[in-house]
Amino acid sequence: MFFYDICGDIIQFVVSIDCLVCFFHYFRAMEGIFVDRNYNFSYHLFMDYYYLIKELTGYIESNIKSNLTIETISRHFHVSRFHLQRLFKAYTGEALIHYVRKRKLSEAAVLLKKKRTTILDVAIEFDFHSHEAFTRAFKSQYGITPDEYRSSIGLICEFLPVDILSRRMLMLNSRYLIDHSIEIVENKNVYGFYTTIQNSPDDFDCMLKVWDKVFHTIESEKIRLINADLHYNALIDEDDHNFFAGIETETTPYLIKMNIPQQKYAVFTHQSKTIDLKTENLEETVQSIYQYWVPKADFKLSNLDFGILIVTDEKTLKDDRVDSIVKIYLPVE
Repeated sequence: MFFYDICGDIIQFVVSIDCLVCFFHYFRAMEGIFVDRNYNFSYHLFMDYYYLIKELTGYIESNIKSNLTIETISRHFHVSRFHLQRLFKAYTGEALIHYVRKRKLSEAAVLLKKKRTTILDVAIEFDFHSHEAFTRAFKSQYGITPDEYRSSIGLICEFLPVDILSRRMLMLNSRYLIDHSIEIVENKNVYGFYTTIQNSPDDFDCMLKVWDKVFHTIESEKIRLINADLHYNALIDEDDHNFFAGIETETTPYLIKMNIPQQKYAVFTHQSKTIDLKTENLEETVQSIYQYWVPKADFKLSNLDFGILIVTDEKTLKDDRVDSIVKIYLPVE
């Protein structure tokens, strides 16, 4: 009994401290407002984004049976889809869309045991649209079909709502340091092509193909390069055509123009062997920025048409050398 009393006191103390931190950050947040230019709406940001993700997880629970997509969630919170997904993963360890699906399937599994409704009724209730789609998702998650689970005597381990408080404390107390600089990038246009990547092992080949297309067009159309060494890779806040590969050239109708507006950026250096660009190392660096730098930063994330700009300088890319350098530009305010 004494043990439970002590645990209760500790939990109450932690919650009280958390409320004080929230109160403190509220007044700090009054100094700046997170403005989404796409939706013309101001979101009062409590600096470390914990409160945004906390509210988001509550929103998911309240709408667990609704059609929850990255688009609908980002529109509700008026935050860039690109930033929202990476912030969510930083604070929960889960990709946002996977988290939503796991929660839906977990609640659906509970319902399968409690109510004698049809599998299709359960599928429709949790917005899976068809018996087949629900069965595929359920089997992918749990290894058995809904019918098999309903007729079994065992229970599936529930995927419960994430507790982000403990993870947040680890993030804030982490001594993981990420070197960076703050730079103002002048307005410029780069020319290239868009493509779609899926966060899969095939992404690297997809990026190579679009770059091959860029250089083939430059060569065949004899387009003059302004800066041949700098290659711009933009991760775009769109479902389709979410990657842009471009280079500074003269104005040309043969390539698509993407504008990089004058903007303040936090600039990070990814240093590794060139071959590592084929692996998840670069994505791990990006995720580390959101997990360890963003929560403690004195800057707010800025919403542009792209989420992150990755710039490679041909002069610093050396085969099988650990000093190959990639610059990661995160737009901030």
